[in-house]
Formats: sequence, structure tokens, C-alpha cells
Amino acid sequence: MRLNFRGVTQNVTCSLVVLLSRDTRLVVVGVGGFSLMQRQISRYVALVVAAAVGTVAALYLRDPGFDPAFAQAALTFGLISVLANILTHKTRDDASGSLSFIPVLASAAIAPHWLTAVGVAGAALAAQA
Repeated sequence: MRLNFRGVTQNVTCSLVVLLSRDTRLVVVGVGGFSLMQRQISRYVALVVAAAVGTVAALYLRDPGFDPAFAQAALTFGLISVLANILTHKTRDDASGSLSFIPVLASAAIAPHWLTAVGVAGAALAAQA
């Protein structure tokens, strides 16, 4: 039997045999064996979202004003990020990559403002839609 894992949240309806590292014991994981991994992924995503919201809040508290220069930088880098996300590359093993993180890092270095963080979040949501 060959399993094809295209997503991390894929459910398995049969039993798997998994070899533990540095040990000779075998562990059989039955139906729903990936539920632990799904919970860990959910916790990780929740932690990343909480960190992002905390960062935006800290940036807003530091400078709550609206600056048109920061808004222009956020919009520009957001659009470049969406365009870079369109230019994904695929390998022969169904893996893909994107360079859209480069404009995001540049915007954080050039314009560290809460408008930039909101622009990056908007660009990420636009790219995922």
C-alpha cells in the first residue's frame, strides 16, 4: 500500500506502521491517527496568529497615527507580494515555492508601522483567495 500525502490534514482510513527513530519498536496508528498532528498544527497556527495580532497591537501603540508615506509603502509592498505569489514555481514532486516573503521582509525593514502589518495581512489574504 502506498500513501500519497498531499496535505497535512489528510485523514487516513487504514492502519499504518511507523518506525520510531533510534528504537526497534513499532507503533501502529489506527484511524484518526493524525488527529494529534492536526491539534499540534492548530495550536501552532493559533500561536502564529496571536503573535501577529500582538505585533500589530504593539506597533499601533507605538505610533497610532496615520502616515500616508507608510500607507503608500504598505500598499506598494503588498501589491509586489501578491504579484510575487502569482509567480510560484513547481518541482516535479508536486512541491511549490514562492518568493512572496521577500517583499514582506523588505516592508518590515523599510516601513515598520502598523499600516505595513495590516497591508501584509491583506496581501496574504488576497493571495490565498
